[in-house]
Amino acid sequence: MLTGVRVIGIIEFLTVIDMINLFLALLSVTTLQLNKDWQLYENKPVIVTGKIVGIGITYVLYLTDNVVARITLEELRTADKFKIGQKVKLKCTGAGYAFGGPLLLECSL
Repeated sequence: MLTGVRVIGIIEFLTVIDMINLFLALLSVTTLQLNKDWQLYENKPVIVTGKIVGIGITYVLYLTDNVVARITLEELRTADKFKIGQKVKLKCTGAGYAFGGPLLLECSL
């Protein structure tokens, strides 16, 4: 029975439950799924797919289903690549619920 794996360079073991939670947290979800189950992704990495419905002046992307995604500083350098109506797949960190929908931080393509 697998009870964990060794993290290279760190003397630390992950339990099977930790590995399952990590795997589930990295699954890709749609904006609709995220809006429904946003609590599952709070303070966890998440990959979300959706369509841009608005772009804020504070480097915020408004996605379908009321999802608000703040892009990373690295993405700011090429922020002109984002267009309204564009489908995107973003790697983010769940940050709770605000402005009527899930809030995502540290988002990048």
